[in-house]
Amino acid sequence: MPALSFLGMCVSKSAAGDAAAAGPNDTPHHTLLSSLKMSGFRTLEQCAFHPASSTRAFAIINQQNTTSPNSVPLTGNDTNIKSVLLKGIKDLATSATWMRLPANSTSTTTNEQAEALSTRLDEVDTALEHRGLRRGVVTELCGPSACYKTQICLNACVSALAQPTGDVVYVDTSRGCSAQRLRDLVKGAGVAEGELARVSVARPADVIEVLRLLDDVVEHKRELALLVVDSAACVLAPIVGASTPQAAALVQAVGLRLRRAAHETGAAVVVTNHAVRGPAASRHGGDAPLVAALGQAWLSAPHTRVMLTLDSATNALKARATVL
Repeated sequence: MPALSFLGMCVSKSAAGDAAAAGPNDTPHHTLLSSLKMSGFRTLEQCAFHPASSTRAFAIINQQNTTSPNSVPLTGNDTNIKSVLLKGIKDLATSATWMRLPANSTSTTTNEQAEALSTRLDEVDTALEHRGLRRGVVTELCGPSACYKTQICLNACVSALAQPTGDVVYVDTSRGCSAQRLRDLVKGAGVAEGELARVSVARPADVIEVLRLLDDVVEHKRELALLVVDSAACVLAPIVGASTPQAAALVQAVGLRLRRAAHETGAAVVVTNHAVRGPAASRHGGDAPLVAALGQAWLSAPHTRVMLTLDSATNALKARATVL
């Protein structure tokens, strides 16, 4: 990407030729981040939702910090500048080292070696490599409706509460977490009802509230056993349908937050997602395979994807796990 031009509203001609050889703290990405943070933009999604404001903020800060007589403003209409800004935000979401975790990164806390949380369904536990939901990684439960996704999340809550320590955070975007249902499951498992005090349920209205919640989870770093987001599709599917750069940046931001939460808290992170039909397996007909919803921007969010389906003849649950 050309030096300082992808977001800079005011660039130094003399510095432009040196950007390719600059260190990680001197890159255009670093300049962008520093300037936007000084203007109150703390997250990529804030920039994505307010492209005009973040563009103006970057311009003002950059002009204030520029002392070179060779600095000149970029030319171009406002629409083009916004387009370039959003492309830069998308690039940051996928390539900036300050936001990325290693692909197979897991927590180094003592929770890493702890027992996996059982889903209390043999079909699912058997499909998972560790016979349960592994701590320190993101597990996606993917499937059509009525495939026990919410039930598995509630079962995981019971497994977490059956252990002596560790809180549960349940981000209930689908409004499927029933207090009475969870209370009945806890009672049936022989867990003291008082352990329900360790469960916090949040019902965010949109993706921005989800991102704030995930940031809060990491910031407080309390002793967390399980983080559930049920479901990602409820807040992201309407955005993905817009097919805009902002949508891709937001979807990637949620995925990065989930991985970060797993990495820094050592909790088992579970997220549910819808399944859609992919391209046909052949030109000769036949059912197209089920694939995870939310598009390409979401594919790398989980460490493990569990595809849930129901047998057409027996209606029995089937689970297939894939390590990504």
